[in-house]
Amino acid sequence: MRVLALMPLLVLAACTDSAEADQKAAEAAKDNLKLEAGQWVFATELTGIDALDDAPKPALKGAVGDKSEAGACIAANEVAQPQPAIFAGADLGECVYENLYMKRGRLSGTLGCKIDGLAGNIQVSLDGTYTATTLDVSARTQTYLSGDGDVAMTRKIVGKKVAGTCTPEKSEETPKA
Repeated sequence: MRVLALMPLLVLAACTDSAEADQKAAEAAKDNLKLEAGQWVFATELTGIDALDDAPKPALKGAVGDKSEAGACIAANEVAQPQPAIFAGADLGECVYENLYMKRGRLSGTLGCKIDGLAGNIQVSLDGTYTATTLDVSARTQTYLSGDGDVAMTRKIVGKKVAGTCTPEKSEETPKA
């Protein structure tokens, strides 16, 4: 009879242990969250542009509201650090990460870029969120050029995984009006 009286307590203890184990598993999965490898599409919109000096023309071209869409293959070895071109776009030349933080669905970092023919530096600051199959990032680009034309731009980048496999040849940029 005493065994029957203890049964509800044993069941409750088992449920509590199971819930704690599920919570620990969910936290571990969140800690290890990475983008999934495969074919992705990234939509970019220019949301702000300001000339930072009195030059008649900014060194980087664009107008608020400009939109583009680009496909990119994220390879299995890039899921924790995708290629910088995804965030820089085609106009910013060669870019490298100065730092990148991608953990628990948060993304922040900085890119340093160089464009042939422009003397100086271009810095892109990134801030956003991600899941395994989506990305939502704000990018602020600021130029530090030796001549006129310095500019600050803000862009919204939204990405989503569209296929499980891809080849680098599938990556293309298609401007949209």
